[in-house]
Amino acid sequence: MTIEIKDQQGRTYERFTASLLLVAGIAYLALWVISIFSETSSFVHFDNDKISLNRSDLLAHLRTLIIVVLSIGGSVLLFRRQRAGWLMSTVVLILFLVICSGGMYQAVKLNEAPLIAAAGFAWFILFLSLLFLMVAATRRKFRIGSSILLTTLLLSACLGLFYFFVQ
Repeated sequence: MTIEIKDQQGRTYERFTASLLLVAGIAYLALWVISIFSETSSFVHFDNDKISLNRSDLLAHLRTLIIVVLSIGGSVLLFRRQRAGWLMSTVVLILFLVICSGGMYQAVKLNEAPLIAAAGFAWFILFLSLLFLMVAATRRKFRIGSSILLTTLLLSACLGLFYFFVQ
C-alpha cells in the first residue's frame, strides 16, 4: 500500500517535522546549558594544580551535544530540502521514539493516567513525523534509495547504542 501525498501537502508535513525537531533541539540545548551552569554538575573538578573530568558526565554531555547537533542541523537541512537533513531527522526521530516508548512504558507501569496520556500524545506526534518522512513521495523527493535507508538504520543503531549503553 502506497500513500500518495500532493506536493504542497507533503511540503507542509516536512515543515511540521522540521519544526518539531527544531523545537526539540532548542529545548534539549536549553536544558543542557542549564545543567552545565547549575551547581549540581560535577563535570570538572579543580584540585590545587589538577583539573579532572568526570568520565560519565563527559559522555552524558557528549550524548546531549550529539542529539542537539543532529536535531537542529537535521531540521535546518530538512527546511532546505537536502538529503542529509532527511537522514539526520530520521535518525533523531527514531531515537526520540525509542526514548518516548520507554517513558510510555514507565507511565503504564506507574498507572498514572495523565502521564500515560502525555507520553502517548508525544509518541503519536513523533510517530507521525517519522511517518511523514517515510512516505514514498517524500523519499522520492529527497532521492532516498536503499543505501540511504541502510545508512539511516545503521546510524540509528549506533546512536542508540551510544545513547543507552556508553556510560
